[in-house]
Amino acid sequence: MCRSGFPGLRAAIGCCVAFMGAPALFGGGLMSLGVVWAKDLPTKAVHATRPRFTAEVSACVENDSSYVLLHVEVPYRELSFRRAACGMEASFDLIVHVLEKDRQIAGDLWPVRLQVSGRGELQGHNARYRQDLAFPLPPGEYCLEVRLSEPGSGQEGALRLGAHLPLRIPGRIALSSLLVGECGLTGSIGELRRDPRIRGEFPEAKDTLCAYAELYHPGLECPAVRLRWRLRDSRGEILSEEEVSFPGGEDVTRMTWSLAVCDRWIDLYQLEVVAGANDQQSSAATSFSLLGESAAALTAFFCQSLEVLAYIATEEEMQELRMSAPDERKAVWDAFWERRDQTPELGYNEYKQEFFRRVHYVNETFGVIRPGWQTDRGRIYIIHGAPTDITRNPLSGQEWPVEIWHYDQLGLSFVFIDRNGYGNYELVRPGW
Repeated sequence: MCRSGFPGLRAAIGCCVAFMGAPALFGGGLMSLGVVWAKDLPTKAVHATRPRFTAEVSACVENDSSYVLLHVEVPYRELSFRRAACGMEASFDLIVHVLEKDRQIAGDLWPVRLQVSGRGELQGHNARYRQDLAFPLPPGEYCLEVRLSEPGSGQEGALRLGAHLPLRIPGRIALSSLLVGECGLTGSIGELRRDPRIRGEFPEAKDTLCAYAELYHPGLECPAVRLRWRLRDSRGEILSEEEVSFPGGEDVTRMTWSLAVCDRWIDLYQLEVVAGANDQQSSAATSFSLLGESAAALTAFFCQSLEVLAYIATEEEMQELRMSAPDERKAVWDAFWERRDQTPELGYNEYKQEFFRRVHYVNETFGVIRPGWQTDRGRIYIIHGAPTDITRNPLSGQEWPVEIWHYDQLGLSFVFIDRNGYGNYELVRPGW
């Protein structure tokens, strides 16, 4: 059984202790608190500053074993590739510590060396390092510290994740992790987790995606399994929900159902599921992003899209988009992005994907009173990307909290102040 999802539906209870003296890192680094409870840690996180990377844990229980599966992804563009005898190469250390309460019980260091023939292989959604690491562990509560260190550039990032390995109890049902990907896939949840067609991001517009899950009911007669799913957008609004039934299997019931996304806009979506059998229920959740839009979605969200597009569009381009007729919008929209596509040979627009990835990130991170893209920090992040470094001065005495974003490659810094204490930082000193 594999359980994975977003923090709101975790059932972990244990704790782990932070390493003393570890630095606080923007966007998911080590916490400065002495004790970090596993239930307060996410099962999936993205390091926001360079090197940006993603880490996700799934707690897996088989018939005779249990383990935590760690999945790590690092886009090549986040690494410092240098010229080598046969093209270009980059190297970094992947370091993982597994902690139970106040002690480390597992972990290791994996030196990684990557080689490519040229810069063309550094672009694209699939130009990334992927690694799955399994840690055999008994049922319990665990913290995983995932650190990526690039000695050549001096860059380093760290994420902390929580994992709950449940006991498999006869007579009780349990829902696996939820997976989202292309339709028509077969295999167990453990096998599907390693399939590249199961993704957290979908660059191309899709008419339909499929969700996959397993319900475990050892020792129970389960003639039918009831499943209710709900899809939310990044603002938490319910977009669709449905209840479906599946014929029960022997000990395990595998379930697949479709998610219509043809009219959904570029956004981060959350899928919540409750499955029931024999008067018992079990729940799980996961998230996924759509990075490509359909013509139907563009029509439905056209005005909303123009607002955020104003950060990078010229006045002439904005006027052309505003004045376009409904049946012309898709062509004008596509032409806008094609002018910014520096790698058309890839078959998709990497510039556009990066733009909306930034919009997703600021909506998740900086939204307080208003959407994150409408905030000052969100605007600067969308325009310039992740800062090289952030200096933070927390609230003390009569001074307001301050953040200073440094962009070394641009020679700029931006100063933000939180005047009301609610995390709504205002830009008080533009780039200098």
